[in-house]
Amino acid sequence: MVIESLAIFGIILAISIIFLRSKRKDYAATTLPLLILPAANILISILSSSIAKLPFGQLTTIMFVNIAAALISCVIVGVASLKFTKRHTGITYIVICILFNVLLATILLHHYLDKLSN
Repeated sequence: MVIESLAIFGIILAISIIFLRSKRKDYAATTLPLLILPAANILISILSSSIAKLPFGQLTTIMFVNIAAALISCVIVGVASLKFTKRHTGITYIVICILFNVLLATILLHHYLDKLSN
């Protein structure tokens, strides 16, 4: 799932850069929390050889880091939603971003659970 996470990271980073180049710094800042989960999955997958020495097990640690990254991203999304002046816009932003994080975390966890069961 590293390649998929790299693709997701690249697309979201490109969107942030496009917002920055079009002088929409607030929009760029509100897309950045979505980078946390894919970045954490990439880093933990790269560092998985050193994680294998932990007593919890490699896959368990990877799943824990992905869950923690999703939670951190959701909290940052909640804080970032306070920048919106209209309440409806903030609620829509929160729902869409948290839905993205939950779906991505579920897909990643399902992938690692499949590895764990095999």
